[in-house]
Amino acid sequence: MKSSMFLTKVRKSALDFLIAPKANCIGCTSPLGANNSFLCSNCFASLSPLYTTHEGARKICRLCGSEIDGLRCRCGGRAENAYNTYSAYYFELPVSTLIKSFKYKSITSLADWLSDEMISALKNERDFDVITFVPMHPLRKIKRGFNQSEILAKCISEKLQIPCASIIKRSRFTRKQATLSGDKRRKNLVNAFKMKDTDVKDKRILIVDDVRTTGTTIISCANLLKENGAGRISALTLACAKRKKS
Repeated sequence: MKSSMFLTKVRKSALDFLIAPKANCIGCTSPLGANNSFLCSNCFASLSPLYTTHEGARKICRLCGSEIDGLRCRCGGRAENAYNTYSAYYFELPVSTLIKSFKYKSITSLADWLSDEMISALKNERDFDVITFVPMHPLRKIKRGFNQSEILAKCISEKLQIPCASIIKRSRFTRKQATLSGDKRRKNLVNAFKMKDTDVKDKRILIVDDVRTTGTTIISCANLLKENGAGRISALTLACAKRKKS
């Protein structure tokens, strides 16, 4: 019931956004047409979903978070021990602007459409026991007013009819990952997460987050779940960083 009420609230917010006086496209700021909601026709046409290709599904190393194309990661981690990750888009225009508007301008009405795109990225991978999300530190959540990953997870939970649970908590305040790179991201998250009093033994868990850049955050959460007996763990993000050409 609570989940149903949550999605109803999100959809009402989206409806309010649609019937409000038309402003500009979130992607390019050009005037919106009568049949457009948050993106103009040109920006919608420019969308390139990864779920129409093989790029949206990746394996990331359990040891370092790097993507694995072969049998082993550069650090020595084996592919069979990797986590499956799914992303709907690359973190590039206009999707990057949508995400920033969702997070920093509190346009939470976007969650309904964004969660639909994330579900498409899963394709037929739906056999999860529970959906969870990357937690925010309580102080940061109070400042923003919401956790965008939690909103997306709850929308996906309702649509797939899979329970959503808050399993992990932030154990200390950390710097924003977006301001860091490489080793600093990994060091920033050392002992940053703790388990709540939840039994995850042998459970198939889907971790939801908005963006995957280096994979550090997801790996930190996934490894914690594994240490506590979880079964298969996968991750789903709206967007991911584009692969660097080697």
